[in-house]
Amino acid sequence: MIAIGATEKKLTASMALRLESSPWILLLDGQKSSFVANPYRNVAASAAKIVEFLRQKNVTCIYCGGVSQEMQRLLDASRIQSVLVFGDKVSLKYYVNIATGSKTADSPTNAD
Repeated sequence: MIAIGATEKKLTASMALRLESSPWILLLDGQKSSFVANPYRNVAASAAKIVEFLRQKNVTCIYCGGVSQEMQRLLDASRIQSVLVFGDKVSLKYYVNIATGSKTADSPTNAD
């Protein structure tokens, strides 16, 4: 299962740069995808809580722009891989296409 922080609850939204502070988390599991509200978005020192949340959702990989040292340590301890993505306005649909093996994953950015 892959988790990506989302700025909005729609596939045309951009990826949030930090999963910890994103309002939504997109969960990708093969051909299925679903959005869940980030329950720890506004919680101080949320790294341990968000990593435990990801573990409970059976997440094995996250895509993000960066994570804190503490969160990276917790991800490593939980065997959750973090893939750092550089650039702004990275489209969620781009990652859905990659995760599902779609041939339409041309551009990582939103046109709007």
